[in-house]
Parts: sequence; structure tokens; C-alpha cells
Amino acid sequence: LNGMFSLVDYGLTTCNGGFAYWSHPRGRSCRSTVARSYADGHLTYVPRNINNTDEVIGDLNLLLLQGRLSNQTHAHMRSDFEKNNRNFNRLLKLFLLSTEFHVTNLLTPNTKQKRADVTEIPSQGRRAKFIVVLYKSGGLDSFNMIVPFSGCGSHDLYSEYQSVRGADLSLTASQLNLINVTPGTQPCSQFGVHSAMPKLTQMYRDSEALFVANIGGLVQPMTLA
Repeated sequence: LNGMFSLVDYGLTTCNGGFAYWSHPRGRSCRSTVARSYADGHLTYVPRNINNTDEVIGDLNLLLLQGRLSNQTHAHMRSDFEKNNRNFNRLLKLFLLSTEFHVTNLLTPNTKQKRADVTEIPSQGRRAKFIVVLYKSGGLDSFNMIVPFSGCGSHDLYSEYQSVRGADLSLTASQLNLINVTPGTQPCSQFGVHSAMPKLTQMYRDSEALFVANIGGLVQPMTLA
């Protein structure tokens, strides 16, 4: 749907999930003032008479839906089109959002059978909780963000970290915000977060953030042992 909306707004480009190939002889730009000039193609239909609402909707109904637009949807589109200064691109998007555009059979709305009322669930007075997932476009050097420091059992993981990373890449204690955790709950009882991330450190301490480590590709084969 994003690609179809992009086709209406910009033509065939890569903007906002558009369908075009990313490469273009003159490059690509999604700035609203120039995006259409970089398009590989455009929708070329122009209404014969923009002031004739039913004719405009009828033409799009034939072109896009093979005449399957229901009377109820037609009426809604007519009202919206006339309320919004006959915005043709908006009307196109309404067609793309319509049920008729997404099915191949005839749509027969049931106006007699009402949808069952939704039972309201009373609030229990609990704080709202959300999971925020950040997808990073590119690589994340995780050992430059969170570092094992001390209390790692029989292994001195911090010394191992310094040895593997080398003096140029490893972080010193002064470059880390150290965090203590309950012994036995984590591989190390103390780890450090890069000092450039004080807010993330505080969010962890406030139980508002957590780290999920070792979820990427394995560096070397492992066994259950």
C-alpha cells in the first residue's frame, strides 16, 4: 500500500516504499519539490471534467475496479471528494484503500446485520507498558556499547576483551558507566555501558531498558557443553 501511495504522490520512484529500482542515471531525490522529476514513470490519467464528481469516480471505477464499486463506497467517495476541494490524488488513495480494490469478487455490504457491540474492559489502574524495538540500518559494534567488566566467574572476560580488541579499540574503565547486577543473574556481576550513553544506562537502572546479548550469528561452533 505504501508503494501504491508513493506511485500517486511521486510517480515510479523509491520514495516512501516506492516500486522503482534504487538506481537512476541522475540519482534519486525524495524532496517533495523535485521527486517527480526523478521518477521512471507517472500515472497519466487526467479527468475529463474534474467538476463532474460522478463521472470522475465512474472512470476510476472502470479503470481500477472493472465497475465493482458498491453504492455505499461510491457515496462515501463522492462526499469526501467534494469536501476536500476535489483533490484527485486523495480520491485515488481512497480507491486504493477500498475493499473493492483488494478483492476480485463483488462486494455486497450487509446493512441489516449490525456488528456486535464491543465489551468495554475497565481499567485496572496499571501503568502502560510498551516494547520499543529499534532496527538499526547498518552494523552495531556491540562491544563498543556494552562491555563485560568483572565478577565473570573463573574467566577474566574484561582482560580477554582488552586482548582481543587491542589498546586502540577497547574501552577503559574511565570510558564506561559501570553497572552492578545481582550475582548469579548474569554471566558477570559488573558490566559497563559506553559513557556516551548515560540515558541508556539510567534507563537500565530504572528497569526501563534491557540488553539482549548473543543473538547474532555465531563466531565459532558451539556445543551444549
